[in-house]
Amino acid sequence: MVKNIIYIDNDLLNSTIAQNDGGVALSKSDSLSNTKTESESNDGKASLSAKIKAPFSEVEAGLGGGVGNRTDVSTAESQLLDTVFHDYSLNILLDELSDELKTTENDLSINDYVVFNSNFSAYDFQQLKNVTDLDVFNKFEASMNLANQDEIQELKEKIKQLKKAPNKDRTTIAKIEQEQKSLEHSLGDTGDVFKLLNGFANLADTLYPNTVLFSTDNSITLANKKNFRISTSQISSLSNAIHEIKIFGIVMSKQNSDTTTDMSNFAPETINTIPNILSNVLLDSFNIAKQGTNIILPIAIYFE
Repeated sequence: MVKNIIYIDNDLLNSTIAQNDGGVALSKSDSLSNTKTESESNDGKASLSAKIKAPFSEVEAGLGGGVGNRTDVSTAESQLLDTVFHDYSLNILLDELSDELKTTENDLSINDYVVFNSNFSAYDFQQLKNVTDLDVFNKFEASMNLANQDEIQELKEKIKQLKKAPNKDRTTIAKIEQEQKSLEHSLGDTGDVFKLLNGFANLADTLYPNTVLFSTDNSITLANKKNFRISTSQISSLSNAIHEIKIFGIVMSKQNSDTTTDMSNFAPETINTIPNILSNVLLDSFNIAKQGTNIILPIAIYFE
């Protein structure tokens, strides 16, 4: 089945293959006039070759050709290995781990390899922080007011005329003034909601920088942004997906919501636990994670 891969951690993928079945570059040859692992100037020719061992096959690849005035062997090798492993490496590893791979989110232990399907929510805290910024909200509200400007001005004129009348109808004036206020603040109490969300997003982005958090039935998955193959806007739209996502990764730890939240009696030697406590409180308060939730380090995230 074809995989629509939206995330893959090549370093973790390659490392896991290497540790399980010797999936490493076994040879490298070059014919530079003066070989070094760092880049050097030369007019020679260079070639690289690598072999990756897998449980049922060996993949070989080579790169050769003329080298310009500057060649970086280490970079070229790295790019070659990235290409060799690529998506096919994911299938190799899934097959290699098939006997020990857990396939549900239930009854998992730390260090288990797991691949499972689930409905999900995706949280990009940096984007949430940006869109709930009060400056952004104020500009949006101002644009809404501009759209209502003609109607607001009309109400102002009506109030002005009513106040000039000998017998002022205060009830009518108050009613129109309320209507004007509603148009000038058409978003109502949304600003308070933005403040709440922005405070949450700022703390979450501090605790989980450069991370997209996937919340599934019994797990949260912490995905590093640099490993995504899709854009930030596409990531935020993922939560609207009606089909399940597939997550392949390693269970790092379990959510412990029972950690004390009393910070008044902290000893210096326990100050390192504060980020973990804040994380527990944050995720528990917004029902993103609960006691015992699996915390997963993803190797790949995809749709099938």
